[in-house]
Amino acid sequence: MNLAAWIIKSLTPLFTAADVYVGLTIIYGAIAFFWFIGIQGPSIVEPAVTAIYLTNVEANLKAFNSGNIKGTNHILLQGIQMFVATLGGTGATLVVTFMFAFYSSLTN
Repeated sequence: MNLAAWIIKSLTPLFTAADVYVGLTIIYGAIAFFWFIGIQGPSIVEPAVTAIYLTNVEANLKAFNSGNIKGTNHILLQGIQMFVATLGGTGATLVVTFMFAFYSSLTN
């Protein structure tokens, strides 16, 4: 077994724990926490979870190509982070613009 395969095999419990709600909360909470204390959160957290992203994309692709669509259940992916978890910024600040637009329409 080569070193990369050994590392992935030994970290498999961590990879599966990151795919549940609590794991996602910890990962994206850590990003927000680092921003709060003045450190760019994605620069600290993303290198640590990139291996999980790539492993999950590979597992989903293998399941999809084999025809097992229900087997594509890994949710911690780079696309989920970009389009769901941090849409509009780490603190999901895009909703603030919608709130201001809504409140401004009420005052007129």
